[in-house]
Amino acid sequence: MTQPTSVGSDPIRFIAPCGTHWAVYEIKDPAAESGRALIFVSDAGFRRVRDYPAEWGTLDDDQLWALSWNK
Repeated sequence: MTQPTSVGSDPIRFIAPCGTHWAVYEIKDPAAESGRALIFVSDAGFRRVRDYPAEWGTLDDDQLWALSWNK
């Protein structure tokens, strides 16, 4: 299995309301309509979000947390 290819630089790090530290970064994703997806990673697990705003990198911690629950 090949590793996803990041299309950004360093991941954005944020803290969820429960105190869990997360990192989020954008990858190439041929299965997504836009060809990209966000990957949210923590010690608790990971999430892939394929529908997200172009300005996702400017969102605050609470907004990133809410976005991480999108599919």
